[in-house]
Amino acid sequence: LGFTPLCDGDIENSSRKYHSQIGVLSRNARGPFIRASLGHSGGFLCFGPYISLPAGRYSVSFLLRFLERSDDALNDSPSVVFDIVGDGGLVTYYKKIMTFASVDSTSLVNIEIEVISGASMVEARIQVPMRNEIWEMSLPIFEKVTPQEKKVH
Repeated sequence: LGFTPLCDGDIENSSRKYHSQIGVLSRNARGPFIRASLGHSGGFLCFGPYISLPAGRYSVSFLLRFLERSDDALNDSPSVVFDIVGDGGLVTYYKKIMTFASVDSTSLVNIEIEVISGASMVEARIQVPMRNEIWEMSLPIFEKVTPQEKKVH
């Protein structure tokens, strides 16, 4: 089971690393992204960054785009499995199967998770189950959600 480390120079902390079994890190005008190409046999497009999070609410966001597939996969809807796990996969904070209707479909994924008592080894994972599909995505961004201040009238 091989993987490619995807730690980009723009990621502030070197311990925040993204990896891929089926993709490579590239860069466009919007920043770094991971792209899988035809010829893979399915696997993780992205996993990482293996960070520790104190208790609180966090948003996780990224762009995901379905670009192309080979002719032998045309009868199935293109889909990926997206989850956020911690503690070596023992705790699941979020899990969803995302299905795309057509080629060149793009989705902005922005979800919130709650960490009750702190977590270690937190990672976002995007798994492409079908072989020979081309996907690309921006690197997931974890951000602490600050509570809105109550307005006094």
